[in-house]
Amino acid sequence: MAGCQATAWGASPAAARSVPGLAFAEHGPRDLGLSYGHLEGRADPPLPPEVVAAGDMVLELTKERGMFFLDNVLPENVTGQLDRGVMIGAGRREDSAEVGREYSGRTMPW
Repeated sequence: MAGCQATAWGASPAAARSVPGLAFAEHGPRDLGLSYGHLEGRADPPLPPEVVAAGDMVLELTKERGMFFLDNVLPENVTGQLDRGVMIGAGRREDSAEVGREYSGRTMPW
């Protein structure tokens, strides 16, 4: 499975999403924030508005192409992230996974 981060999509979204073999794209708010000059490297909310807008753009592009979207999830936002279209939750927190599994009805161990 191959993926693509928001920073690459931001340069040329149409070209990036047409690459054969891409299965998912990710937001990567920490890396993207750094590229916008936000040196604190924030990955969890609240995020700077331009970082949120770039992630939203990538999410919409993945929906158009039928790809999966990866973004950070926390216990307090995982249900909203699933509702907006996040299909791969990042963040390594088991409590986030538990909330997401209960909300989505999934029983997979990961």
